[in-house]
Amino acid sequence: MKILEKLTEGDVIYSNCIGNELCYHLGIVYEKNGVKYVFHNAPTNSNRFGGTVIYERIEDYLKGREIYKIVKTKVKNDDILRVS
Repeated sequence: MKILEKLTEGDVIYSNCIGNELCYHLGIVYEKNGVKYVFHNAPTNSNRFGGTVIYERIEDYLKGREIYKIVKTKVKNDDILRVS
């Protein structure tokens, strides 16, 4: 089974930062209608409220990234939406 198939709602992904090898980039998996997204902080982008927490399809989030670690949590979609 591929890693993307194993990821579920609330999983925290530790990956590399694109263009900076001295940091980790974290995202949290959000599932909606069978599609997986990742909420994460993207300082060069902005959301409709002017903040920098965005979400994108997991395939797009992972382009150019290497997954270092996945942490299972009990976080649910409603929790993610409440704080993002």
